[in-house]
Amino acid sequence: MNTSPVSGITTTSATSGGDVTGDGGSPVTARGVCWGTSANPEIGTGNYTTDGSGTGTFISQITGLSEGTPYHVRAYATNSTGTVYGSDMYFTTLTTVTFNVDMSTAEGFIPSTDVVYLTGNFPGSTWITPGDPGSMAMTQVGTTLIYTHTLTLAAGTYEYKYFKNAGWNGGEYAGGSNRVMAVATANQQVNDTWGGTINWANLQWPGTGAIELGSSYDVYMQANILNGITGASGLTYGLQAWIGYSTDNTDPNTWTNWIPAPFFGQSFDNDEFKAVLGSAIAAEGTYYYASRFQFGNGSFVYGGFSVTNGGFWDGTNNISGVLTITAPLTKILNLKVYLEGLYNETAGEMNQAQGLSGAQFGAGIADKVTIELHDANSPFDMVTTFTDVDLHVSGGISINTVPGNLTSMYYIVVKHRNSIETWSSNPISFATASPITYDFTTNASQAFGNNLKQVGSVYVVWGGEPTQDGIVDGSDMAVIDNNSTATIQAIRP
Repeated sequence: MNTSPVSGITTTSATSGGDVTGDGGSPVTARGVCWGTSANPEIGTGNYTTDGSGTGTFISQITGLSEGTPYHVRAYATNSTGTVYGSDMYFTTLTTVTFNVDMSTAEGFIPSTDVVYLTGNFPGSTWITPGDPGSMAMTQVGTTLIYTHTLTLAAGTYEYKYFKNAGWNGGEYAGGSNRVMAVATANQQVNDTWGGTINWANLQWPGTGAIELGSSYDVYMQANILNGITGASGLTYGLQAWIGYSTDNTDPNTWTNWIPAPFFGQSFDNDEFKAVLGSAIAAEGTYYYASRFQFGNGSFVYGGFSVTNGGFWDGTNNISGVLTITAPLTKILNLKVYLEGLYNETAGEMNQAQGLSGAQFGAGIADKVTIELHDANSPFDMVTTFTDVDLHVSGGISINTVPGNLTSMYYIVVKHRNSIETWSSNPISFATASPITYDFTTNASQAFGNNLKQVGSVYVVWGGEPTQDGIVDGSDMAVIDNNSTATIQAIRP
């Protein structure tokens, strides 16, 4: 009793059979093959065919198989004395393998005119020149830039590559190694990106740092794609990079804060990127940072730091960088204020306050004011004050000596010797990165109680209040009149 070699293997069927060389003294009443996933299958425990009777050769069609699955098969013959079996044969059904390639990284690719080919050492179509008869043109998936082609392959390892248009000149990279894939499981999907995948990535430098809130902090990162893809001069088409940060030292793929990192330059065979991290973070604390890369629509990969040049983030050998951000020694407060008595609507700025010999203050300075910061809660105590502050003719005020430890909410108060004391409409946060800005000129609602006067398209602080009692009345006019008289007398010869 012999089992025939297995042939005609597909994803769900195969052909075998046998040769009954004798009947053992009793007619053979049934013959065929039996099969299963374990060695030495029997007709009582597995699937089998019945292919006639008697001695001689026969052919058996094995159906209903699962793809990509190893099977054992052997022939059998039955007579009145029992069943005998042939030798055990082993085979594996073919696997459906779908190749998908993302063409979003193929610079200049035009879906309506360009053709994508798959070629490799596949049985029956070994390295057919793209565009020749029998070559494998891929099909566009809808309106995407994904192209697909399906093969049925036996278990094993295959080399392959993608090409754009006919001939060998349109390969996804020149020279270099072919792609390699192993067929091992059923219904395999091979998802590739034109040109390759990110082979290596890191967080290049620095690994640690400390800055004041609002200061700059530059972070560098590199990525490599084999076969000279990132080795070519300039940014690799379709390659993107980010720097991410978190207050938790966790896997970067769980983070949500990512800053785009522009291409910085070539570093040997790598593309290098740089991101400005410091200015993106608005609060003090300890932050962990790592790099992230994507080639086309491929999966994100993450880079970590180590003193030996780093690599893919693993949390052990290649780790996140650590940035400590402390409160600045001082912060900057920028304001914009117009005073009624000095504002020149025609010029769109303020005149300079005049003294006996002309402009009282330096070039471009309209006057001097006092700025106070008051607590946001009743009784609204004053927290700090800045006196003799320059008010520019443009309305600009810049104070660069605000204590860095002021990080709460404060009312901003403007005081001037001849103007109504004016408060910001609401407390302003000083927890954000410097500078803190506030503009009193855009709307009456910028002042508490809408206490601003509209002049043309801007809003100014009410003037005529030299007594500083919060009310413009006759007592203020008396002071102004007395001061005017004194000035006239002082300038008379």
